[in-house]
Amino acid sequence: MSKHSKNEPPYDLGVLAYRAKTSISLNPYVQDDWQHEEWEKGWMSEFDLDYSSTFDWQSLDFG
Repeated sequence: MSKHSKNEPPYDLGVLAYRAKTSISLNPYVQDDWQHEEWEKGWMSEFDLDYSSTFDWQSLDFG
């Protein structure tokens, strides 16, 4: 996780992770934790806004 993790909510960290081209599969939170879902929501919201995304869902990585 980034150095901001203590100050920023998981949703915002997910947004930052997408902008840093971090794969969604590298969500730093435990899957059953509410923070995991919030991080993923942030990541996905940024993905939805990125019309030029190079993310490959098959390999779960940016191309």
